[in-house]
Amino acid sequence: MKIGIIGLNSLTDETQFINIKSILDKNLHGLFSPNIDNLLPISEKYKVKLFSSSETFFSSIEAVYCAQSNNSNFEFLIKAIKSSCHLFIEDISIFPIDEIKQLYKLAFEASVKIHIKQTKLFNSELQKLSNYINKCKLVEINTSFTSLLRKQDYFTKLFNNFCLADKLNNSSAKKINIQSLPIDCNHFSLIQVRLDYDNGSNAIIKLNNLASVCKDTILAYQKNSNIEIDFKKHLCIKHYFENGQIIRKEIEITKTESEKTEFKYFMELCSDSLDKNILELPVILNTIQNTFHVINQLNQIAVNI
Repeated sequence: MKIGIIGLNSLTDETQFINIKSILDKNLHGLFSPNIDNLLPISEKYKVKLFSSSETFFSSIEAVYCAQSNNSNFEFLIKAIKSSCHLFIEDISIFPIDEIKQLYKLAFEASVKIHIKQTKLFNSELQKLSNYINKCKLVEINTSFTSLLRKQDYFTKLFNNFCLADKLNNSSAKKINIQSLPIDCNHFSLIQVRLDYDNGSNAIIKLNNLASVCKDTILAYQKNSNIEIDFKKHLCIKHYFENGQIIRKEIEITKTESEKTEFKYFMELCSDSLDKNILELPVILNTIQNTFHVINQLNQIAVNI
């Protein structure tokens, strides 16, 4: 599949380009930026074709990798869809929700796929444990950071954790409760979100921004068992009740590169080898709207401190 990159706009994006290039590998077909001169050094250094025309660019590829950027590139994504290109979008935090809905509507009409980056779902630990997790009643997701997050990072962290909670609970959240401790108008020492789901299950998500050690853990509670995942230590443990005693079973994990696993999923999605129907209003849109709702609530809390 021929894939082109947009969203990179200057030589300062070189590290980001190297990471994306390693993911796309032989599928990388070229770059496009309206500021073509700024990307010329990257194009020449890595021998990647640089397109000066968006029309020529989109007609030459089958899918677009939209890199995280301070610019939304919304108009170019519209052009991509109209050129029947599938979309892999790294960051949607700078898009208004109405624009996201419009992208999905157009994609539905053009029969192309949109995938929003949610790499946490493709961690090797979670991929392995999907066979062990069934009918969760409560999911606790705890993430701790040793340095302050940027304002836009809160969206990404919450979105990834919401996607994870939705998958583990196999349902859509119907009620959201938010508690937070703002440091100033841009930072929070703690964010806690409780999600109540249609099927009666719950999720509690915590972002601790004043920690001495970085942590990223999940505890999924099920009938007669619970599953513990530590993404930092690559550790997975199942506790369950059997023959009158509690048994602890450590599950062996083969570490994989989650970003490459996610990209493989995207390739299969585009090739229709995955049974994923194109919907005008896909389930993930509810998760996106919930994330924006929480971010808006947090912004209001921060303004009023």
